[in-house]
Amino acid sequence: MNIGRNALYFDDYVLSIQYFNMVISAKPYLHEPYFYRGLAKFYLDDYQGAREDCSKAIERNPFFPNSYQVRGLSLINLGLYSEAAADYEYAIELEPNNNSLWNNLVLCRLETEEADKADSLTDQMIRKWPKDARCYTLKTQVWLLKADTAEAEQWLDKAISIDPYDPKSYTMKSQFLMRREDYVQADSTLTKAIHLEPRNVSNIINRALCRFHLKNLRGAMADYDTALDIDPDNFIGHYNRGLLRAEVGDDNRAIEDFDFIIRIDPDDIMSVFNRARLLDKTGDYRAAIRDYTTVIKAYPKFLYGYQLRAEARKKIGDTRGALADEDHILREQIAHRYGYSTPTSRQKNATRKKSQVNLDDYNKLVTEDDQNSKTYESEYRGKVQNLDVETRLLPLYALTYNFDKKKIRNDYNYQQDIETLNKRKALPEQLLINNSDDNITEEEFNRRMASVEVLLKKTASSVNSLALSIDYYMLQDYENAMNALDETINQDDKSTLAYFQRAVVRFKMQTMTSQANVSQDLPPASGSMSSISSTQPRNMNLMLAKADLTQAIQLDPTFCIAYYNRANVEYEMGDYVAAEQDLNKSIELKSDFAEAYYNRGVTRIAMGNTESGITDLSKAGELGLYTAYSLIKKYSKTKKQ
Repeated sequence: MNIGRNALYFDDYVLSIQYFNMVISAKPYLHEPYFYRGLAKFYLDDYQGAREDCSKAIERNPFFPNSYQVRGLSLINLGLYSEAAADYEYAIELEPNNNSLWNNLVLCRLETEEADKADSLTDQMIRKWPKDARCYTLKTQVWLLKADTAEAEQWLDKAISIDPYDPKSYTMKSQFLMRREDYVQADSTLTKAIHLEPRNVSNIINRALCRFHLKNLRGAMADYDTALDIDPDNFIGHYNRGLLRAEVGDDNRAIEDFDFIIRIDPDDIMSVFNRARLLDKTGDYRAAIRDYTTVIKAYPKFLYGYQLRAEARKKIGDTRGALADEDHILREQIAHRYGYSTPTSRQKNATRKKSQVNLDDYNKLVTEDDQNSKTYESEYRGKVQNLDVETRLLPLYALTYNFDKKKIRNDYNYQQDIETLNKRKALPEQLLINNSDDNITEEEFNRRMASVEVLLKKTASSVNSLALSIDYYMLQDYENAMNALDETINQDDKSTLAYFQRAVVRFKMQTMTSQANVSQDLPPASGSMSSISSTQPRNMNLMLAKADLTQAIQLDPTFCIAYYNRANVEYEMGDYVAAEQDLNKSIELKSDFAEAYYNRGVTRIAMGNTESGITDLSKAGELGLYTAYSLIKKYSKTKKQ
């Protein structure tokens, strides 16, 4: 328990979960390991998993307020504010002097737009903690919900008078001032907030905006530089700095800012258009035409883009292309000389929201912040849910001699025939079964080639052919692996492992064929594997792989990994229902099969059952598959939209 808490303290959430699993397995009646495991899941953005673990902690000890607090936070992140409020109300009964419980309860009431209840709660808080400025900032939010900004600002001024060192109060005050367009006072207020919280990027960017309105371009530029030093990936910082650089004639460095944004988000048309104009201005007409074309494809009615492209085409001597653009404008029968009123002539405000995409506003500063999350370098430490993980199944299991060194947990996958072969020492090395897709190293390649030479000299037998097939498989020589497995089955048609491994080889061959068909426009070379396979039905190898796995399951109905592999094959064939059923059986046979939970989660999401899919992914993460948390984060966001 203490080791798990230490790991939790050092942000090693995945490892801490494994330790708490051990405590739960040994002493399932304790509430603390469930609570701490729920807390680790909360930090991994697995709010559903955190909610479930805290509920289990509450079942075992309903008088531990921290469980209600963390479950309440999880419910808030799931958008279940009324349920969260109920948890906080109960927790306050247990711990009435916990300020943070009151704070979160008020915020829940604000989210459910229960202004009167929130007002009553803040009155109680002010009576309890009259010198706590946070109570008054909450009161400010209550009056904002009531749409009384004058009253709200009075409460905020009270908060600042009580605690002149709270940066959040100054941040809120600056928002009132900016709405009134009092940029001088807003600049001064944000300067105080930044002094107290110097790494708050949002405040720095808002001060830059104030300075822009005050025509202090040098100061605004300095603020954007500072913000990007703190958060180099900040969209608003790069976009607005790019506009300012363009305004002061620093065109090449402005292009660098827009290049950065477009690398991260190639679909940001506003940045593409701004870069096009800058490229045009600096004489890179072909690149400008490329960007104008991208904009026109996205917005075919944006006539200003046609005009600019026509002018750029003239500059490179493309008269025909320029005439085509000008003819298009004339056909639209636009009233003005060039077919439109200029974007700048229609501008009333100097800013726009990031979510607002209107090409007329291409040279307006952006006011909303949309920061990108940072990714930790370590795969196992910190917020592993921020890793970029593709939504796809984990790979098939196969017979091999290598451990998967990347796994946090390398549990032993028992199967009777493997156990028998290992006890007899019938194979050159200890036989294992895992789903690592690592490339073979030079050292391992040499070992396997030497093993093949030795096996080829031995007398033919089913065991010898099986050993040979494993060497060929590890060498990724699937054709010879298939021949060796065919020979194994000819000599022993009851070999569960041979059918199992042959299915894996067939699946790999199908994958290779599919990749070849996608990546090549020309027909494959005569005699190649792709050439042979292309004459068969597209999914022939998948159908044969499923048949082999079905045979393996008939020979050993307890072989849970065979069900797992067959589910992968069925998923690839588009039969999600059958895949889910096989994964159900796999989990029934092995209740801690993390990979099966993960794949069932992905399968259910593919079927549109996102909530149950996230529950499965949560279980996979709990069992040590850290990549599950990235998908949980991804699909939790999708579900909210």
